[in-house]
Amino acid sequence: MTQLIAILVILAIIIGIIKVGSFLWRIVGLAFAVFLIWIFKDDLLQWGQSLMEGDGLANFSRQVGDFVTEGFRQVSNWLQDLLS
Repeated sequence: MTQLIAILVILAIIIGIIKVGSFLWRIVGLAFAVFLIWIFKDDLLQWGQSLMEGDGLANFSRQVGDFVTEGFRQVSNWLQDLLS
């Protein structure tokens, strides 16, 4: 009986370490992401301003749409060739 209790306690400790470790890694990852955003904030602001100026946003959205359309067309052509 004591062996079973000892095994359960050891398992509880291992699970606790894994849960706390997972939480700590998430916090470290979040802190690193905030750090990167803070370091590159000027570049991100400049990119955002250049995207909003003039035809930047329309051009960007057109390029994204063309990329998705061409990708879908290539996948559908590949599936048609595969099924033929």
